Amino acid sequence: MLLMITKLTPFALSHSRLRLDEADELAFFLNDLRQNHWTLTSSAYQRKSRDIPLTTAEELLHEQDKHPSLEYNILRHKGQIIAASKVRDKHGDGRVAYGSDLDVHPDFQRSAAVSAELLVPCLRRLCEEGNYQWLELVTWVLNRKGIPLFKRGGYRVVPGTSLLMANFLPLILRHPASRFYLQGQDYLRALVSERSYGYDNMRYQGLDVFRYKWDDRAKGLEVLIDFSRRQIAWMGCAQWSFGAWVVDEDSFIVQVQLDNRSADEMCCWTDGGFDAVIRVPKGKHHQMTVSVLELGTDSENRIAFEVQVDRLQFSFTVQRDKKIWRTEPEAQGA
Repeated sequence: MLLMITKLTPFALSHSRLRLDEADELAFFLNDLRQNHWTLTSSAYQRKSRDIPLTTAEELLHEQDKHPSLEYNILRHKGQIIAASKVRDKHGDGRVAYGSDLDVHPDFQRSAAVSAELLVPCLRRLCEEGNYQWLELVTWVLNRKGIPLFKRGGYRVVPGTSLLMANFLPLILRHPASRFYLQGQDYLRALVSERSYGYDNMRYQGLDVFRYKWDDRAKGLEVLIDFSRRQIAWMGCAQWSFGAWVVDEDSFIVQVQLDNRSADEMCCWTDGGFDAVIRVPKGKHHQMTVSVLELGTDSENRIAFEVQVDRLQFSFTVQRDKKIWRTEPEAQGA
């Protein structure tokens, strides 16, 4: 049996396609964990580890052939596998990374090493590399160890699901305004996260949103995500805020909100249409509703705003097309 971590020890992390010899080793690790211990995956609620079917190397390799984008994240301690998870392109279009099957040896389940050496590096890689817009994983309701850990990394529990968790950090980090305020900061360390186990949605101006907030190191940057449409609805900091979100899906009517708390200059416009640039003086607030018909834009399903706050200028796009969150019943949760 592996020993408990008592001090800093060497770890090795790999994320790649499985080789045949690795498949044998990983299958042995998974089977030992599920036969003799209480796994952290969603099958743990059964509390009957011996009833979980054994995994073969052939099955692991077959699943890999079925999903060409599938990669395994394997963490070793002194050469032995102590944790493993997998991630793949959920729909094959490069938009959603789907993580599952986080298995951790019980000697390391309470150790910060798994977070520091496995979860955080994998999360950074998914957020910073490629073009993923958001991340997903499925966990289980009694995962008291995993849920707070996932939330500290930006995952939010989607209401109305069996604990599907979504993470919109990739979308936020690509936005020019976010990059401006997070530049030179560790976006994970500065992210404010409340310890909770339930759903994470909150109401803002009648809209269901997820909240992401950073501390003073990022000038108090805050972003609200319209998670039903997978887009940013509102963002701001101590000096200003700007929001635009759908209030009528059928007619595509959008609520627009500008709040200039202390910026010298704040304004917005669209390509299709305001007769003039909307300027908001320091200390003032402006709110209005616009429709796609009034603007006469090229797209019936998209409105693009340009926003300028002092020397910062960025685009802010609103789209209709409300989507349903779907889980994958065949996938093992985290």
